[in-house]
Amino acid sequence: MKSSSLKKCLTGVLPIILILISDNTIEADVHFKSHPTTAKVYESDSVLLPCYSTERHTRVRWFDDDNNVIADSQLPQLQEQYDRVLHSNGSLEVINVQLNDTGNYICEVTIGYKVFKQVNAIEVQVPPEVITYPAGFMNITLGGIFQITCEAKGVPYPIISWRHNNQKVTNTDDSNRRLTVEVKHYDMAGNIECVADNGVGEPASNGLVLLVQFAPEVIVKNPIVHTKVGLQGKIECIVFSHPTAQIHWFFEGKPVVKMNNLFSAYENDLTVTEALPSYYSKKRHVLTIRSVREADLGKYECKADNALGLSSGTVTLMANPLKPIFEDKNQPATPTTKVLSWQTQSLSPIIDYSFKFRLVKTGNENFQPKAKNYWTTLTIPADKDTTGPFHTKSYKLEGLGPSRVYEVSIQARNQYGQSEQSNILQFSTPAVSDIISSSSSTESNEYDSRFDDDQENEIYPAPFNAGSYSTTIATMSFTVFIIFCRIFL
Repeated sequence: MKSSSLKKCLTGVLPIILILISDNTIEADVHFKSHPTTAKVYESDSVLLPCYSTERHTRVRWFDDDNNVIADSQLPQLQEQYDRVLHSNGSLEVINVQLNDTGNYICEVTIGYKVFKQVNAIEVQVPPEVITYPAGFMNITLGGIFQITCEAKGVPYPIISWRHNNQKVTNTDDSNRRLTVEVKHYDMAGNIECVADNGVGEPASNGLVLLVQFAPEVIVKNPIVHTKVGLQGKIECIVFSHPTAQIHWFFEGKPVVKMNNLFSAYENDLTVTEALPSYYSKKRHVLTIRSVREADLGKYECKADNALGLSSGTVTLMANPLKPIFEDKNQPATPTTKVLSWQTQSLSPIIDYSFKFRLVKTGNENFQPKAKNYWTTLTIPADKDTTGPFHTKSYKLEGLGPSRVYEVSIQARNQYGQSEQSNILQFSTPAVSDIISSSSSTESNEYDSRFDDDQENEIYPAPFNAGSYSTTIATMSFTVFIIFCRIFL
């Protein structure tokens, strides 16, 4: 068994040994003073490939990748043919390196009857270049999809990445060579670039400028403009569009005649003050009413249109008071009273306030069967010495019941009409025992009256007459008395 194994081993190894013995003129593993080198250079540079041995050589030859002799110490004319310089120490200088000089260079040194070899290499570094398809300016309608392809070259081969308005993009395919873009918003307009970088010189980039076509978008920042007859009124809208939209003003559905003694219009380009370039139109349009008449109060419409569609925004020019707001300085309630304060804005004097309140059913009250928590409305005259535009008023609501929850709401009125109903303020009264023990607390909460379920139950008395203030006070006292009786009887 051992004899058989030995026989097989000798059969496989012996031919190799015989070959090495017969070819004793070439030794691949030899010690040079120089070390194998890969020279990374740019085009037009010169490079020195070292090759010198520890002993005096009799001949030096250099070969390229195709085993062609490109330099020979015994054939000096060969160096001139290949634009090479073979130095006395065996090193090869390659002058004016070109891209096709990339490859391996084999130095063969003859010492006596022996030949030693060392492999060097040249890698010509080429800065990246990149082109894209398509390129230039590209118009795409909002909602559209398109592809852009990138072709890059350089040595080493560049790494490709994408930027959209200087932000990195990752949704690519085909080894990053192709980018698919879905235009979801007009803010996507701008530069789309393919960037190629191989570490040689600066990264190269190329791409296109995306222009998004879309129907106008009209933005109204102040849907209600408060004014007064005789003052100047300004109505504004901001329009985004591409292509640029045409603007038309309407009042109560009819075109506004501009450039006369009543109205004028102008526009401002908002892109002028922006640091970054803009790829669509951004303009503020202003309609000016030189001296507001009562007939000018109402609804104005800013209409914008281009080839892709039409859009509009509305602005109401009004002289009515603005929606009253309850103030935080409302005092805590007692078991039977609550002082409420509110503020509104009006450029004209306030005439009066419509003050509504009601008891909220919580399960502790003695309501009649099928009874509803109706609103009670009081008319409270405004203070005579307020000039505006801010008008503040306080009112003490009396005849309340202890341990109850109430809701109140306010409307202001001037000579042009009423304001919107204020948000509903909800508060609670403490129990008498809480007052005695000095541990009472009340809470106030406010919500929008438009979401109230019982607006159809509102009771509106005749408008307040400023000349019969005492009659109004008597009516208020009587109303409070009736509520008091309903609660406690």
